[in-house]
Amino acid sequence: MDIQDIKYSGILLRYLAEETDQAENSAVEEWLGSDEKNRLFFEDIRDVWGKTGTGYQFEGVDVDAIWEDTKQKILRKHIQQPAKRSLIKNIYRISISIAAVLIIALGLWFIFSEKPEMITASTTQERNFMVDLPDKSKISLNSNTAIQYPEEFSDKLREVSMLKGKAFFEVNDKAGIPFIVNAYSAKIQSLGTSFVVCIDSLAGQVKVTVETGSVLLYGKDENIINLSDKNILRPNEKGVFCEKGGCVSKGDNTELNYMTWKTGIIIFEETEMSEVAEFLMQEYDVIIEIQDEEFGKCKLSAQFDNKPIDFILDILEVTFGIEVEKKNGRIILIGSGC
Repeated sequence: MDIQDIKYSGILLRYLAEETDQAENSAVEEWLGSDEKNRLFFEDIRDVWGKTGTGYQFEGVDVDAIWEDTKQKILRKHIQQPAKRSLIKNIYRISISIAAVLIIALGLWFIFSEKPEMITASTTQERNFMVDLPDKSKISLNSNTAIQYPEEFSDKLREVSMLKGKAFFEVNDKAGIPFIVNAYSAKIQSLGTSFVVCIDSLAGQVKVTVETGSVLLYGKDENIINLSDKNILRPNEKGVFCEKGGCVSKGDNTELNYMTWKTGIIIFEETEMSEVAEFLMQEYDVIIEIQDEEFGKCKLSAQFDNKPIDFILDILEVTFGIEVEKKNGRIILIGSGC
C-alpha cells in the first residue's frame, strides 16, 4: 500500500482497533514517521476515536461509513478551534485595553502630582531687582544674589530657597499658610512680615534683620515645638544662625545701613572713618586707603541719599580738610583730618 493513501483510507481506524496485519502496521508506522503533520492528524483521529468508543469489531462493519463519521467529528473539532482562538484574541484585546487605560491613568497621576516647576532668579551687578512671587509677596535682590521658588505655592506652605547673597522679603499675609525661607541649614518662617536675609558664606552664617512683624529663625532639623524666645526675631532685631553647630543668637540691630543696597540711603552717626572707609569699599566696590592712622579715628555724622562715591569723597575733603588722590585703581585719603 502506498503510504500517501493511508490518510484517506480506513486503515487508521483498523490500526486503532488493532485489526491491521503486520504489513499494514508497518505502512502506518512509516507514514507516521514521514511527516509531523501525519502524526498530528493521527492524534486527532485517536482523540475522536477514544470519545466514540474502542470496542468495534470491523468484520461485517461498513468501515467507510465509520471513517466518514470520524472525519466529520475531526472536522467539527477543527472548526471549533478558531472559536477558542477568537476567545483568546478577545481576552488579549481586553487586556491590552485595560493596560492602556492604566498607563493613561498613571500618566495623568504623574502629571498632576509632580512637583511644580522651579524658578531661579539671580543677579550679578544689578541691585534692588524685584521678584514677584505667586502669592503676591515681593523679594528685592541685592547684587550677586540668587533665589529659587516654585511656579505655584501649595495651599499649605509657601517655601523659597535662598542660594546666596542678600534679599529683602515683603511677605503677603496669608492666614494659616506659613512662609519659609531656606538659607543653607537655616529656616526663616513668617506669616506676614518684612525682613532681610543675608548669607555670609565666608563666616558660615545666615543673618536675619526684621523690619516689621516677627519671624522664627531655626535649623532645618529642629522641631518647631521646641523653639524658645531666642528663635523669635521682632522689629529692629537681628538674628545670626551659625552653620557650624546650628546655634542661634540675637540682639538689637545696630547696623544703620543694612538697607542701603535697596534704599540708596547711607547714614553715619559718629562713625569712625576707618569704618566709613570699609563700608564705602563694600558699597561702591572700590579700594580706599587711609594714609594717616589718626584720620581713621575721626568720626563722621552725615546722610547721603543716592549719591555717587565722588560726591561723598568731595564732602570728606571739605569736612576734614584732607586730600583725595586716585592712583593705580586706589583711592588714597591723605591728611590727619580732625
